[in-house]
Amino acid sequence: MDGEGMREMAAGAAAGGRFSGMPLMAVRPGSAAAPAAGGGSTLSLTAGETLYAEGEPAEHWYEVVAGAVRACKLTPDGRRQVVEFHLPGDVFGLDEVDGVRGLTAEAAAAEGRTVVIRRCRRRLESMAEADPRFARRLHEMALRRLARAHARLVLLGRNGAVERVAAFLLEMEARMPRSDAGPGGFCLPMTREDVADHLALTTETVSRTLQMLRRRGAIALPGLRLVRILDRRALQGLGEAAPMPAAPLPMRGASAPGRRLLAA
Repeated sequence: MDGEGMREMAAGAAAGGRFSGMPLMAVRPGSAAAPAAGGGSTLSLTAGETLYAEGEPAEHWYEVVAGAVRACKLTPDGRRQVVEFHLPGDVFGLDEVDGVRGLTAEAAAAEGRTVVIRRCRRRLESMAEADPRFARRLHEMALRRLARAHARLVLLGRNGAVERVAAFLLEMEARMPRSDAGPGGFCLPMTREDVADHLALTTETVSRTLQMLRRRGAIALPGLRLVRILDRRALQGLGEAAPMPAAPLPMRGASAPGRRLLAA
């Protein structure tokens, strides 16, 4: 990677863990991988396709261009916990321990394809060793990700499904690009099964909670995954409620590939 690419990456890291300033090359139709500007390759994935699996060597890092990636923890009996969603502009694959993947990463976009840029970790590590300022920015990015992880632990410590779903909607509204749902609107790229596995709820509970928020006038649901926030203050009051102690919730069973999204 040339010096200009390094500067763009460093600027992106300083801006909150997004390397959106780096120019990207469009994926060729029907191609699983294509060259990407600045080095690396562009991968186009269908829903449920695995990017890497838990236990594999961590040889690359990634940037989401389109769609979404879910980071999952799988157990031997087939249960699944969605630990995090990586959305367009997010960088991931840099926080593994001892060079081994601790999570499985899968394409999560329910419609269309998930597009990511894959780049070599060794080159990134060499850059960090050669440039202390760049290494410091990577460290700052890791601290931001840790802060988000702590926020999720607080979220999962709440008893109520309403509090969890409200906080999740506010997070997605802040991270997702605007859509045709109108002001305060956005499109959830993932299925409700994924949302349920992220919030340690059932899919039915997520659907019922969304409908309850709609009836209360806090949100509108113009489409299957379109959401529009109508009463932000009410939603924030729910999402920012004081956490209450709760017993650990079991992880739901892994969703079967291709299972249909429950309609709102």
